[in-house]
Amino acid sequence: MILSLKSLKSHFFFNFRPVRELSRISFLITKVDKEAKHNENRKKNLFIFLTFLSFSTLKAQDKEEFISKLEEINGADDKVKSQQLYNKGVAKMEGKEYSQAIELFNKSLKLNADFAEVYLNRGVSYLKVGQKEKGMADLVEAIFQNPKLDKAYFSMAKEFEKNNELDKSIENYTKSIDLIKKSTFIIIEEV
Repeated sequence: MILSLKSLKSHFFFNFRPVRELSRISFLITKVDKEAKHNENRKKNLFIFLTFLSFSTLKAQDKEEFISKLEEINGADDKVKSQQLYNKGVAKMEGKEYSQAIELFNKSLKLNADFAEVYLNRGVSYLKVGQKEKGMADLVEAIFQNPKLDKAYFSMAKEFEKNNELDKSIENYTKSIDLIKKSTFIIIEEV
């Protein structure tokens, strides 16, 4: 029997007894793990639901343990941590703090090397701090990982234009525009 979030909600709402022990919550999470087999979203949704339901009933010392367990579950996946670091890096980029952004992108890539958007943004950050070789290498890697990443072609085109390499610039602008047209067409078709 697969334990669903819906059945858990109905169980708790129809047999409402506040969950008072962290061990009970851990037991339910373990049960979901065994029955749902590697379904991280279900596990996270269950834990969030149980957090909402039982947090107010816990003693102060149990709340600290509960919070650490929540952080452990929410941050256990390297891809999740990588995404969080990427988001922080993008925020630093928006604040024109490119060196700090590069550091965050480096950390993100250590956790998940298959993340084209990180290469794209780290490449742009490198270009902003004057490290052309590293920046262009990252943009090439971003395109290698995701050939439909129009922003990588656009960023390369801008750099080529800045260095008066107009043929390469036009080629990359054209590729970027073609990708934008295709994605726009797909969106229009879906509507």
